[in-house]
Amino acid sequence: MADILLIDDDPAVHEVLSAALKAAGHAVSSALTGPDGLAKIKARLPELLLLDFEMPGMMGEEVFAKLRGLGLTADIPIVFLSSLPLNRQVGRVDISRNVRFLRKPVAFADLARAIKELLPNS
Repeated sequence: MADILLIDDDPAVHEVLSAALKAAGHAVSSALTGPDGLAKIKARLPELLLLDFEMPGMMGEEVFAKLRGLGLTADIPIVFLSSLPLNRQVGRVDISRNVRFLRKPVAFADLARAIKELLPNS
């Protein structure tokens, strides 16, 4: 299955999503801040990134911009997680074929579908 990094400032999101993803056979690591997530990505590239859109300090869109600016990380598929309406997110990032948006609270069926779309071989 997939090697997934979850970056979200809410520990409850980590607990719920990590448990569900691990039960589905994925390897999950996590970070509570954007800078910590970037450090983990630089140390080990995940196959997929679950990224909270709004976090204190460094917003998800800033993490996204930094990743897209780095050669090795430019193609990592990303699923943005947010309680914001979709139209408030989409215009704020440069969307590519390997980006999805899911609204919190995230239904695991929706997340599983997004993972399958982005990583069809996992």
